[in-house]
Amino acid sequence: MLKKEILGLPIYNFIIVGSLAILAIIFGSLFDYQISSSIANTNLGIGRFIEAFGYVITYGLAVIGGVLIFKSTYKSEKTQTKVFGYIALIGAFIVVTFLLGRELTNKPDHIKYGFGFNPILAYLIGAIISASFAVLGFFFLNSDDKEMMLRVGIALCLSLAVEILIIAFFKKELSRPRYRFIIDAEANTVGEHFRNWWEFNLIKPTEDAYKSFPSGHSGTSVVTVFLPLLTPFIRYHFKAEKLVFTIVGLSHLVLIPLFRLLYGAHFLSDIGFGLLTGTISTLLAAILCDKCFRKKKEEAQQA
Repeated sequence: MLKKEILGLPIYNFIIVGSLAILAIIFGSLFDYQISSSIANTNLGIGRFIEAFGYVITYGLAVIGGVLIFKSTYKSEKTQTKVFGYIALIGAFIVVTFLLGRELTNKPDHIKYGFGFNPILAYLIGAIISASFAVLGFFFLNSDDKEMMLRVGIALCLSLAVEILIIAFFKKELSRPRYRFIIDAEANTVGEHFRNWWEFNLIKPTEDAYKSFPSGHSGTSVVTVFLPLLTPFIRYHFKAEKLVFTIVGLSHLVLIPLFRLLYGAHFLSDIGFGLLTGTISTLLAAILCDKCFRKKKEEAQQA
């Protein structure tokens, strides 16, 4: 079973990340506050950087996904297929620009814990980042296997879309206060206290201080398990490229959650549930893009 692949990815990649997520949930459920109070540092410089720019690589992969979909469809003889490619490319660029710009706007929490820019500059930075990933995709990725490019592109965009929607829903519904907010006497004027992840907040505040559960950075970071799927498309190949991309992807999805924990932005269980959400989303996207295209190909061969 461990040798089995889904969309060209070894199944153990998903098992490793899922296992880390479950361990984080178990230990976090038992020792959330003790762990955060022991290691959290709200003055951590790299934590501040990741607060603002930690989504860049994962959101950038959505733009890469849009590029792959476009490059695999723009020469199609079917008009609807061409239109789909243009919609995917433009849509990915617009959505990612919006998401990155929103993370960089000068809201109180962004200024205090991340980087806050005026809205015009924030969205301009978001557009530049999105355009940079689009350029990388157009100039450094290509393949004659258009079907595989389409499958990988859809998997990248679909997994991120599902992760973002699920995490946004639970952040709103549970409204768990962040550790750094709880211990901040200046900001925590309502006397908010620690709550376990299963203790729902009936009031549901909308401030960022109440968006600890689950971790969005951790959830979206899991999409980097798809990085090895890009290796067949790169123009300039190198030795052990798939291994390198795998290590980079796994390192990213470990380091981003780790620094979110160290910065006091999340409790360990928040990170565990974020990783679990990301694992399920990426796995389902991979299975969908693998099975559906395979079934379509088998039907075409039989016809």
